Amino acid sequence: YVERIEIRGNVKTRDEVVRRELRIHPGEKFDGDKLKRSKERLYNLGFFEEINYDIEPGPEENKKNLLVTVKETKTGEFSFGGGYSSVDKVIGFVDITQKNFDILNWPTFTGAGQELSLHTDFGTVRQDYVLSFTEPWIFGYPYLFGFDAFQRSHTRSTDVGYGYDETRRGGVFRFGKELTEYDRADLIWMLQRV
Repeated sequence: YVERIEIRGNVKTRDEVVRRELRIHPGEKFDGDKLKRSKERLYNLGFFEEINYDIEPGPEENKKNLLVTVKETKTGEFSFGGGYSSVDKVIGFVDITQKNFDILNWPTFTGAGQELSLHTDFGTVRQDYVLSFTEPWIFGYPYLFGFDAFQRSHTRSTDVGYGYDETRRGGVFRFGKELTEYDRADLIWMLQRV
């Protein structure tokens, strides 16, 4: 049986982010399938490059402590680029993403498993700006909440491309819940002004 679960190796990531993905809990029998699925869920977060299990003696012969050792990876991304197309003419983009964001952990802002991203497309014809935030566990419960704020606009192009000027401003609210181990349902509500 599992007596205690200890998390080691996580420098930036909070223990609770690891624990909520584990499918085995103290008091339960050791179960290879649950340990395998726990490792899959931890890798799916994208926060760790290595995850290992070990056991330590517990207070009784049939009780052992489970050690979960993780090696963190970089979770921030920055990308940019540019190009030319017949519709959009000259275009560039910048993407900044932090996949292990923590809005309350100043000044590093990492460790809570939230995601924050900023995406911009800018060019001679089109300009898009999107700010996105996702909290996968609201108040310690497995309910996802997220929002996107955006502005998208393009100008009329006489030869090819857009036949009119257009600006879209708005926001998206996302709510989600895991239904089973492999299925989830999301509700998305969008409000925009065109």
